[in-house]
Amino acid sequence: MKAIFKAISDFQKEVPVIHKATSGYNYSYADLPTIFEKINPLLAKHGLGFTQLLNGDALDTVVFHVESGESVTSSVNIPHGVQLKNRSEEHTSELQSPCNLVCRLLLE
Repeated sequence: MKAIFKAISDFQKEVPVIHKATSGYNYSYADLPTIFEKINPLLAKHGLGFTQLLNGDALDTVVFHVESGESVTSSVNIPHGVQLKNRSEEHTSELQSPCNLVCRLLLE
């Protein structure tokens, strides 16, 4: 796990503050295109990637190190009654929460 943690640490040193410039539903947030615009080049620079996979009633977020194959996984339960189909990711707090887990994992 040494390679992925070093890569995440190096990423964290370079990633800029991502401002919450979008408002809706009585709160402000950074939308996914803005987040991806900031983090994707730095993820690539440090040999990192991530994916999110449905796993029963949970969404697994996997951050992986391309060269070593090492990975870190975080899982969040999808609340009962939430339908992911035909929902806008930018305006759905339930869908933003897993993404925020990725960003917190990488940014903290």
